[in-house]
Amino acid sequence: MIVETFSISTVTSWVTVRLLRRYMREARVVDRPIVTEHSHKAGTPIMGGFGILLGTVAGPLLVSIQALPPVASALPMLVLGVVDDLLGLQVKEFQKVVKNVSDEPIRIGRLVLQPGEEARVATERAKRDLKRLMREAPDKIEIVGEVPVKKELSEREKLALQAGAALFVLPIVPATWLWFPHLGAIDLSWLFYPLAIFGVVGATNAVNLIDGMDGLAAGLLFLASLACSGVCLVHNQLPGAAFFASLAGASLGFLFHNRYPAKIFMGDTGSCFLGAAYAAGALYYKIEVPAVVALGVPVGSTIISLLHRAGVIKLAVEPLHHHLQYKYDLPEPVVVALHWMAGAVCAGIALWLAG
Repeated sequence: MIVETFSISTVTSWVTVRLLRRYMREARVVDRPIVTEHSHKAGTPIMGGFGILLGTVAGPLLVSIQALPPVASALPMLVLGVVDDLLGLQVKEFQKVVKNVSDEPIRIGRLVLQPGEEARVATERAKRDLKRLMREAPDKIEIVGEVPVKKELSEREKLALQAGAALFVLPIVPATWLWFPHLGAIDLSWLFYPLAIFGVVGATNAVNLIDGMDGLAAGLLFLASLACSGVCLVHNQLPGAAFFASLAGASLGFLFHNRYPAKIFMGDTGSCFLGAAYAAGALYYKIEVPAVVALGVPVGSTIISLLHRAGVIKLAVEPLHHHLQYKYDLPEPVVVALHWMAGAVCAGIALWLAG
């Protein structure tokens, strides 16, 4: 049953994403990068997440419909992803790109520009710094261009809507206990429900944040879902193993089109669905702790970004994968491969904990 589910989901995802590539390109539903280093990706079709959805549904629908509840509960989050992608097709503003033309470092916003370096003026603090520099030291900085910034929901609006979408997962939660490997179950009573909402929103944003390089999110979700399928098998949860096998297969089918250089992006449509469905499956089949461990790379990257925003640590740029690329001048495929290796380690630890 597990192999059949995985195979059907992989093939379905591969076929539908291939069709989506053409349809989205013809409809001009394409990426418009705001990061100058990614300008070569402009025009790449987005919203390939619909293919991931169809791939995830196809396997359980034909093999084990008991594995469908987590998919259904994640659909409201997918709708939010679709809205975000459609908003992103519109331009909110044009942000200036500046260059340090002096012989000394210049601070602008949270960045310190070395001589000859360029950066996008994105935050309000950076905009204030630019005005001050143009007034006090116009010979030190030069405006070299502008980049369009997509329309999007504010962080507060997005979190509020995501929390509302996460409520749809609660009806499928079978119990309020958490199982800790080698320790046993602990009943959290009513405290479990806000924790579950936090987990769904957290997983959604973790996958969304990590989805910044070709094949990165799809590869990590393939590994994490495969590990969760194995955890469910260890505990004789065959529907759970089938569900996570379908999620892994759908991610793999998409990865064939999304590996470097990507021919289509999953967009928020895909990242929101993947994060919510993964979390819903963990809650429904009661493997929350191993699932968090298996998703360790996106979760860790999110924590690092939060520490950066709080001023505890300092990244050259955020999130972590862009920091590694920028700070150490690593090619994108190398950064992705490093994350995949770390993801494989996390998946292995999750399986070990379940044993």
